[in-house]
Amino acid sequence: MSKETANVLKKAASLLVEVGWIQGRYGDSSTGYCSYGAIDEVTQHPDQQSNCRQALLRAAGMTGIEFNDAKGRTKEQVLKMFAKAINSERQLK
Repeated sequence: MSKETANVLKKAASLLVEVGWIQGRYGDSSTGYCSYGAIDEVTQHPDQQSNCRQALLRAAGMTGIEFNDAKGRTKEQVLKMFAKAINSERQLK
C-alpha cells in the first residue's frame, strides 16, 4: 500500500507542476489544482485518496487543506510537502 500511495502522490505532484497549483478550491485542468484536487484527479479510488491525504497530513503536521490554503503558502512549499510524504511512504514496509 505504501508504494502505491507514493506513486499516486508522485503523479499528483507532477500534475501540480504541469497544470498549476491553486488555493481555495479543488480546481481543474484549466485553473490548476489544490493538493487534494490533484490527488482526486489522478485516482478515483476512495481508499487511495484517503491514504494519500493521510500521508500529506503526516508530512504537513496539519490537514492538507489547512496547509494548502494557508495565507502566504507557495507552490514550492506544497511540492516539498508532497516530496516529504512520498519519501515517508517509500520508507514504510
